[in-house]
Amino acid sequence: MKVKFLTIKCKDIERSRSFYELLGINFVKEKHEDGPEHYSSNINGMVLELYPTKDNIKNSLIIGLELDLLVEEIIEKIQLRFGNQNITKNKNGNLVIKDPDENTIHLFN
Repeated sequence: MKVKFLTIKCKDIERSRSFYELLGINFVKEKHEDGPEHYSSNINGMVLELYPTKDNIKNSLIIGLELDLLVEEIIEKIQLRFGNQNITKNKNGNLVIKDPDENTIHLFN
């Protein structure tokens, strides 16, 4: 099995885009037919999309990301731009953060 795409719904799509770009993900703006403008990134054959929503979403996603950048450097940049973002360590010692919509992100190097 191969995951083809993952869509994350975001209350503030620009804030979320900025957050995920700090993780080293580059997005392009897209719009399909009469759907909303959104952001998309191709990561090793999987498409990650950020879609705007007005729904009250919170903590609906848990995702693990293996990063090309040093996790410690990313955390520093996130703290400077977004504050503490609930940064913790899991039982394996990996860093866990929350995105602007309080989705859980496990970071690996």
